[in-house]
Amino acid sequence: MPTSHFDPPGWRERRRALPPLWPRRNDLGITCRCSPGSPAHCVTVPPFKDWLLPASLERVRRKLQGSDDGDRQMVKVLSAVLTDGLAAVEAACAEALADGVHSADVVLNILSRHREPGPAATILTPDALRLRHLPIADCARYDSLRRAS
Repeated sequence: MPTSHFDPPGWRERRRALPPLWPRRNDLGITCRCSPGSPAHCVTVPPFKDWLLPASLERVRRKLQGSDDGDRQMVKVLSAVLTDGLAAVEAACAEALADGVHSADVVLNILSRHREPGPAATILTPDALRLRHLPIADCARYDSLRRAS
């Protein structure tokens, strides 16, 4: 088989020397079995089976098991632990379950709402910029101001 100009020299010999599949871990500690020819295409070992999760996270995991992309959604929820912390994700899961929903998008939305800053502080207005005459919706007053000028 001819090699393409994209293949580095000696890649076939290195590929034959490697085992057909080797275990790898990603950032969340999920063990994958990766093919040496394409490490980007990992086949995930059944995730979250032996993990001891807090109660609300475990309930979300059980509810997500029934959907087609439940594992993918659970990875999104668990990835939020890295940025928001376990306590915040558990509270968001509990809030979502209390509302009767369990999708990752809802949990992440709750987390982002709790992350948003509060209202900005009011700016003190200098006395020189304060209104002397408060605006009033009064057409007769407007006509009197027009006639005066």
